[in-house]
Amino acid sequence: MSSNKIFKKERKHKKWQPYVKYLIIASIAACLVIGLISFFFFFKSVDYDIDNIVDVSTTAAYEANSEEETENTVSVKSLTGLSRVVFVVLNNSKEFDFCTLVSTDYDNQEMKIKTYDDIEYQNAYSEGISSLISLINKENESSVDKYAIFTYSSLRAFLSENKSYDIYVTDDINYHSESFILELSNGLQELNSEQTYKYLLISDNYTRSLILSDIINNLLTADNIDKFDDIYKAFANNTDNNISVIDFDNEADKLKIYAVAYDKFYPEAIV
Repeated sequence: MSSNKIFKKERKHKKWQPYVKYLIIASIAACLVIGLISFFFFFKSVDYDIDNIVDVSTTAAYEANSEEETENTVSVKSLTGLSRVVFVVLNNSKEFDFCTLVSTDYDNQEMKIKTYDDIEYQNAYSEGISSLISLINKENESSVDKYAIFTYSSLRAFLSENKSYDIYVTDDINYHSESFILELSNGLQELNSEQTYKYLLISDNYTRSLILSDIINNLLTADNIDKFDDIYKAFANNTDNNISVIDFDNEADKLKIYAVAYDKFYPEAIV
């Protein structure tokens, strides 16, 4: 082959080289564009599915403890109002043993618990629940209108809905009677429901308030939010009360936000 023919063939080959490079680059760019578009539509479709599955109103409560609140997040500071409920405990003879006032101040984000068993409260209850509430309102300058009445047996049944409770035992307990025996060590203890029930019965008023505070801490937690309805059913089935389902739902919505925001709600036992 002559050198002239070889030269022409090489020139012809070099002539098409730039076009081949352009074609390869264009193909790669087209693939990238198509890939990005596909990627975008895929995630858009995923977001669409998530929006259909997740309830934004429920998510808002669970996000209340986030440091950066979004527009869908409910702030604890937005809660307002007061809630006061009297819990009465009757002995096996259906006679007054003690009562506990639970006051929740949502404006100041406080819950306070005070227990009474004085003779004047016993006498007031003997005249009916309305007389007892009137006395509590007078003594505390409050406006209590909700109540729940337990008997020993119904209190035991309600507490048994939760298998155990983390309770701080204020002193070593070595209690022996014809009814039952209870032995506990001082400090934070995991008590079963029966031990919690017995410890509550034998304690003085202030210690009862502390125990009830711990019981509330165990029930009103973020982990128990899905169980609030079950807690209410157990409560309703074991008490004589004037707390309607609507009343409970309104209160539960607020307490759920507290439970999530603080992980646990910390009531204050007062003397």
